[in-house]
Amino acid sequence: MPRSRPASNLLSFHKPTGQFYVTRGGKRIYLGANRQEALDRYHRLALGQAIPEPVARPAPISAKELANRYIESQKADWRQGRAAERCCEDRLGRFLSSTFALFDCARST
Repeated sequence: MPRSRPASNLLSFHKPTGQFYVTRGGKRIYLGANRQEALDRYHRLALGQAIPEPVARPAPISAKELANRYIESQKADWRQGRAAERCCEDRLGRFLSSTFALFDCARST
C-alpha cells in the first residue's frame, strides 16, 4: 500500500462540524472553529504542549427520564400549578401512545 503524501495545508476544514483539524497517527484532532485559534493550537501541538481535552458529553437519558424531568419542571412552575401538570401529562400520554403504536406497527411488518 502506498504511503500517503503530506498535506499541502497545515489545517483541514471539516464542513459538518465547522471545525479545523489535523490528522496525526491516523486520528483527527479537532482544533476549533476559528482558523487563527486552530493554527495556534496546532503550533502548541507541534511543540509538544498539551491541548486541553474537550469536555465530556453527559450520558444520554431515556425517553422516560426526559418525560419525568419535563413533568417535574412543569410542577415547579408555581404560576400554573396542577392544571399545567395535568395538561402536560395528557399531552405526554398521547405522544407516547402514538409513538408506541408506530413501533408496534413497525414490529409486525
